[in-house]
Amino acid sequence: MKKVGLIVFAILLGVSLGTLAAISLSWKRATQLPEWYTSQKQAASLDATENAIARDRIIRELTTTSGGTTRINGELSATEVNQLVVGAIATNPSYGPVLEGTRDVNTTIQNGQVQSGVVVNLSEIPTEQLNPAEQALLERISRTFPALTDREIYVGLEGSPSFEQGRLLLSEDTVVRIGDLRLTLNQLQNLFGISREQIEQQINQKLQQEGLDLSSVEFQGDRAVIQGEVRSP
Repeated sequence: MKKVGLIVFAILLGVSLGTLAAISLSWKRATQLPEWYTSQKQAASLDATENAIARDRIIRELTTTSGGTTRINGELSATEVNQLVVGAIATNPSYGPVLEGTRDVNTTIQNGQVQSGVVVNLSEIPTEQLNPAEQALLERISRTFPALTDREIYVGLEGSPSFEQGRLLLSEDTVVRIGDLRLTLNQLQNLFGISREQIEQQINQKLQQEGLDLSSVEFQGDRAVIQGEVRSP
């Protein structure tokens, strides 16, 4: 989550280097909120305790322990995947600053395609809790686009990820989405120097930190089929 936030900051900052026409064209698309957010009646709860309970329940249903080894084997619906995503965000103290500005989180799986993202208000992220590099980047964005920092924006990743030798790999069709503006991985690297390998490394490091050794994850239809092990803390 925090890394995705930094990617968003870099993308928005990069827009300032384009032409006025390009900024005008991108502005409307970049600030468009997804229909699932504008039409919903209630946002997902980001309460740490509530989400820890939901996360533990889902994990218990997927795991079996034998001979001291805890294995993961089962299927998850898009709703359950989203609960795990929300739980990871809400219960991890390192996500605290970004969480304060987060309005909602949504994950969908359709025809093997995964879409996951957040609606966030940058003005509600406490800058004093960010590291110096993050603070400087957020301040530059605020000066360049003051109106953008006081409104809700949507940021997400879309694609068909796969696993190979226990590592997550992003698909060729993966895009980073800002509002209704989509950037391919090649565009992301050409414009901002953020490579697919860097994003994959960050995601795989986070999986390792969570104590998950996933040997297989397949997205089939509207479900995720998962196999792997849970390492003891």
